[in-house]
Amino acid sequence: MTTTLDARAINSDPTSYSLTTGINAESNKQIKLTVSASADKAGAKIKLVGTDLDGDAIQELNLDIGSANSAAVVTDMKFAGIDAAGITITGIDDGTTITITQPAVVEVVYPVEDDVEFGVQFGADGAEFEGDLVLPIEADVRFEIGYGADGSEFEGEYDEPASIRSINLESKLDGDQ
Repeated sequence: MTTTLDARAINSDPTSYSLTTGINAESNKQIKLTVSASADKAGAKIKLVGTDLDGDAIQELNLDIGSANSAAVVTDMKFAGIDAAGITITGIDDGTTITITQPAVVEVVYPVEDDVEFGVQFGADGAEFEGDLVLPIEADVRFEIGYGADGSEFEGEYDEPASIRSINLESKLDGDQ
């Protein structure tokens, strides 16, 4: 699934323009863009000038879109934004439609650290968060009681004695046997 950022017919060569929709508006992530064309034209190129998440200038120069009709082209750079008039097309026939898309944004919701076992790292980069949940050992959980992931990762081993001898502490303190 993709989100169309811009689709327009090119009527002059070269031409420069801006995206009609900003990149990844729903999230603060940088992504690769996909460029396709309604007709192939050998030698057609696109130049993209924009920024990364830190606001640093980045650019994809002379990306070959000559066969973007038969196979869409994906940028090497990951963009957080495209500058005003940051798209330049050269070598394309008038009337060719250029479409620029991005992957659909899927917002990932991670569990809270309290719900992830101690020491397990997780998150977008695999180490963004670290779990702090400490589970009891099997010997401290009543016999045949399941717990952990899905309530069945571990099974308790503690077997309570059949009877517990009761002691009258009050009598012991008074000196009674």
